[in-house]
Amino acid sequence: MENFMCHENLKIDFDLAKNNCFFIGGCNGSGKSALFASLNLGLGGKGSSNDRGNSVKNYIKFGESRSKIRILLTNSGYGNHPDYGEKIAIERIISSRNQSSYLIKSVFQEGRTFREKLVSTRKSDLDQLLSRFGIQLNNPVFWMSQDRSRAFLQDFKPDKIYKLFVIATGLDCTRKCYDTVASYLLDMENIQDSIHEILVEKKT
Repeated sequence: MENFMCHENLKIDFDLAKNNCFFIGGCNGSGKSALFASLNLGLGGKGSSNDRGNSVKNYIKFGESRSKIRILLTNSGYGNHPDYGEKIAIERIISSRNQSSYLIKSVFQEGRTFREKLVSTRKSDLDQLLSRFGIQLNNPVFWMSQDRSRAFLQDFKPDKIYKLFVIATGLDCTRKCYDTVASYLLDMENIQDSIHEILVEKKT
């Protein structure tokens, strides 16, 4: 992170070879929420999803004109993307004009050094990567900020829990898919009926 919220320059290494679960602790105001927000925004999330401002420019460190977030994703094992190397570097640059640019790079090893190759600058390609790796920025179980957790616990009702369950498990998307398919089937039946009527008229 560079010039992001309270952090001027911060690098954190999540060593997945040693651990697959991480806990981050610290005093109030130490920047825990900033780290959480940087992961979300760095992967293309919205400012309003992180409870620190509706606009991404609000996350730029006070007095600075731009912020940069760089995230390295592991691209090995089952489901790895063939167009990228061992790692995928995702960079998001946020300007004070509320504009964002993306750099998606392939990181591969040559000898003892790592090299990077620019693959794309399109947000749509980033969205496809997230979908491939199962990273769901809008899933409340994946990304539940401090304020949202507090609000959820204060309004802990059965209907709220069920709604969370439906969204978290992807049942809402499944329901939309079923509705879409049902709509297509209805259109096809109407077309079939129309064709049948035309054939009947021609026979008579």
